[in-house]
Amino acid sequence: MSIVLLWEIAIKIRIRKLDADMNDILAAIPAEDFSLLQIQSEHLQMSLPPHHHDPFNHLLMAQAEHATFLSEDGQMDQYSIERIRCS
Repeated sequence: MSIVLLWEIAIKIRIRKLDADMNDILAAIPAEDFSLLQIQSEHLQMSLPPHHHDPFNHLLMAQAEHATFLSEDGQMDQYSIERIRCS
C-alpha cells in the first residue's frame, strides 16, 4: 500500500469527496497484512511521459516500477507498468 495513496485518500476525505474514516483505513493495513511503500528519492527523480496529469498517479506509477499498479484509469495503458484493472 503506497503512502501516496493514503495521502490522496486523506485529502479526499478532508474535502468531502470521499466518505470514509481514515482511522479505519489505517487500521486495515496491518490487519490485512499490507506493508507501506514509502516515497524514495528515485521515485521523485523518475521522468515519466506526460500522458497523465495527476501528480498522485505519476508518483504511484514511479513506485509501481517494483510492484503492480491497481487502477481502472485507462490512461495508465500508455505507461510501461504492470497494471491490474479494478473498480
